[in-house]
Amino acid sequence: MGKATQIYRNGTILTMDSRGSVVSALAVEGNVVLAVGTDDDVMAHAGPDTVVTDLRGRTMLPGFIDGHSHFVWAGLMFATQLDLSSPPVGKVKDIAEIRDLLKEKAASTPKGEWILGYGYDDTALADRRHPLASDMDDVTPDHPVLLRHVSGHLCSCNSRALALVGYDRNTPDPLGGIIRRDGHGNPNGVLEEPPAMNPVAALLPEASEEDWMRSIVTACDAYTAKGVTSAQDGFTQEKQWAQLRKAHEKGLLRNRVQILPGLGCCDLNQFTSHASGTPLTADRKISLGAVKHLVDGSLQCYTGCLSNPYHKIIYDLPDGPMWRGYIQENPEGFIDRIVALHRQGWQIAIHGNGDEAIQLILDAYEEAQKRYPRADARHIVIHCQTVREDQLDR
Repeated sequence: MGKATQIYRNGTILTMDSRGSVVSALAVEGNVVLAVGTDDDVMAHAGPDTVVTDLRGRTMLPGFIDGHSHFVWAGLMFATQLDLSSPPVGKVKDIAEIRDLLKEKAASTPKGEWILGYGYDDTALADRRHPLASDMDDVTPDHPVLLRHVSGHLCSCNSRALALVGYDRNTPDPLGGIIRRDGHGNPNGVLEEPPAMNPVAALLPEASEEDWMRSIVTACDAYTAKGVTSAQDGFTQEKQWAQLRKAHEKGLLRNRVQILPGLGCCDLNQFTSHASGTPLTADRKISLGAVKHLVDGSLQCYTGCLSNPYHKIIYDLPDGPMWRGYIQENPEGFIDRIVALHRQGWQIAIHGNGDEAIQLILDAYEEAQKRYPRADARHIVIHCQTVREDQLDR
């Protein structure tokens, strides 16, 4: 056994072992924990080149494993878009401040280029509503604008963006999405869920490789600053997977990342193994996770699908006080797809917020196991926000 490359001493170190042991010192040899114990025990592993860190009584624990997030996409937003988050995350308090930021950005952006923002939260704004096209048009007359809601399940666009995609009063709502409208039936700028948002997103210019690399470095900085050493990319598209590989090849990736290939937007045939945890790089820095899909939206946006109406609704919605949200696709086709993935040996992770959506997910998993029994399949309901007691039992 060699000497330690690093020793941490004089602290409260949570080992997270099966006994919940708490020690005062830890020795590391390269990437391996060499020893834990008292300061005297661990200092016996010191050599002439060992770096010794005095924790001065502070607490040390293993890095956090991210339960669910969108690593690559988060980095792209942080690095390249306007931050419209409200306190305590950001500084935006009302729609007037959003207008000010858009006006400032427009002044430094060539005419015709897109202006993108992320993180606005209607429930945290003093106005208690979403920014509308009418709030943006006079400060961005020469730029299409897309602002993403903090949930990711809704966005707000200005009139120039709506015109580019061809949305007008005659455009029907797509299956699984809604184009919100004003009192005259014209789109007001707010788009619900991917079926309504994706046609606009398809018009956005592709990020350059330089922007992608900067975005992944930004994500690494953000995650490691909070102690997250193993991150999740919770709906990996083909272009994100390609850029993540490039970042790894360039030595830019500091976090471990598990990708969850997005159903329908990532080629599943490229993976020779379907088992979650399969290393995708020789150093195991990137690994394969479950296939990701979604059936409903966000409770914040009233797009999560419930079995009973929402308790309190602050917007005018199609069914008024009886609004329950909606499923984003045909249930029969959804179940067939999930059964097929299960048969292929995939672990499956499905976004479900409302209890009605969760019921459909459980139906799909039950049908899959009924047709093709598998031990320890470990399928997932992501978020699972309004799950009922009977569903937990099931």
